[in-house]
Amino acid sequence: MAELPRFSAPHPLGLPANRYSHPVRVLGKGAFGEVYLCFIRKEHPNGVQYEPVAVKIYQPIQPGNERMLEMLRREVECQGSLHHPHVISLREVGITGVADRIYLNLEFADSGTLKQLLAARGGRLTEGEARWYTQQLVYGMAYCHAQGVFNRDIKPDNLLLHRGGLTWPLLKVSDFGLCKSTGHSAPHSLVGSLHYMAPEVIIRVVSSSGNGDNEKYDGRKVDVFSCGIVLYQMIFGALPFNRAPDGRPLEYKYREDRETFLDNMRLDRWTQLIPRSVLAPPPAPAGGGGGGQDEALQKQGGQQQPQQQQQLPPVHLNPALIDLLSGMLRYDAAQRMTLRDVMMHPWYCYGLPAEYHAMLLKAGTEARPAGEVRRSQTKEEIAEIFARLSRRLGSQNAAAAAAVCSDDDDAEAY
Repeated sequence: MAELPRFSAPHPLGLPANRYSHPVRVLGKGAFGEVYLCFIRKEHPNGVQYEPVAVKIYQPIQPGNERMLEMLRREVECQGSLHHPHVISLREVGITGVADRIYLNLEFADSGTLKQLLAARGGRLTEGEARWYTQQLVYGMAYCHAQGVFNRDIKPDNLLLHRGGLTWPLLKVSDFGLCKSTGHSAPHSLVGSLHYMAPEVIIRVVSSSGNGDNEKYDGRKVDVFSCGIVLYQMIFGALPFNRAPDGRPLEYKYREDRETFLDNMRLDRWTQLIPRSVLAPPPAPAGGGGGGQDEALQKQGGQQQPQQQQQLPPVHLNPALIDLLSGMLRYDAAQRMTLRDVMMHPWYCYGLPAEYHAMLLKAGTEARPAGEVRRSQTKEEIAEIFARLSRRLGSQNAAAAAAVCSDDDDAEAY
């Protein structure tokens, strides 16, 4: 570290100044708020250590906005219950000393997002690299589903990469702001990013019946569909459904284009819409899972590690890959693969030693991880934080109501 992080009060973000450094840089911004890179100070027998963390600070919750408060409570509840090498861990929840904003102390991933990697690589990866990231994504999400948590917003923006001294970054699922769990009501609302939505969710946009929002869907199958879209994008450098059959880009602000988007899903047009510019001549027949472009991989320590390439080769239509995508992108959710089905597929298993694959299957479907979830706070402490914020919002509501009454009284006096 070139220089020590700065610790001093008052903290510019309203964080505990004795533990959190001043922000080093902004990692991201959105409608929810901002994410900052900070360092947290920890006392160890060998002296003070500084750990990088991602601090997500939400916009102030307006009085009366109980829905927003409930969404934050749900995000904390879901993500706080997860502990897995391919899921960003939640370390701490708190309220800032400025404007009563909720903040989350999250695991820091040092290599950006899958979206940034795709942009840097010209929009797509080799088949071997795509397999490497898909194996991790599916493994992490299978674990989430085993805990009863559905993400519902899987997309490259929310898939973080962490190198940590490894040959190739590990993928970690982040952002559980739209998640649901089996402890909540069954999913039925319109959430997620349109490009990565499953048809049972997007149909609520184009349906004219007006009853779509009351129809429940399986959050696990929604996540499978989104994972399939991410895989397609990594391989072909394009999204599978966002073009008309004649190649025209679809404009989602137009109802007719949204209906075409849904028709593309229903009629499995993704095979027709594969960009011809990235395709190579058909390969010679091959059995098994098909190595595809796995000559770009080397086995290191029992795991596959992709090698970086300066120029991507054309895409060979691996039959095993097409079969897997057909199962993940199935329009009918009842006929769509589960994540366990994906993990059993030859394309997914290719190159994995049998004992390692068996470990993935077991660890990815356990009801709980082998050890306890590591938290710095108990569930009761987190519940008290939200109760305290709820009381403050209630007091603000009461004060606002009193002010309105006072204004009314003054008006009557005149």
